[in-house]
Amino acid sequence: MKWEKLLFGFAGRFVKICLAKGTATAPGPSDAVIDDSLLTKSGTIMENISRLWDQVSMRYVLGYRMLVLVILTAKAFFL
Repeated sequence: MKWEKLLFGFAGRFVKICLAKGTATAPGPSDAVIDDSLLTKSGTIMENISRLWDQVSMRYVLGYRMLVLVILTAKAFFL
């Protein structure tokens, strides 16, 4: 799966929805953080693990890809 395409598509759609609902003009600072992290295999048996490219070690590793969206506003944050 092409993670870059998925992330940019999701971020673009998210911005369009926020602009349409008027939440982007709420008073106070607000941010959206999208992160995809690699969780490498740490046990002897793990279900549904995949062979993923690790950009830090420049090799393929076994593990999971975690996608997280965090929305930060002036009053609260949502995970």
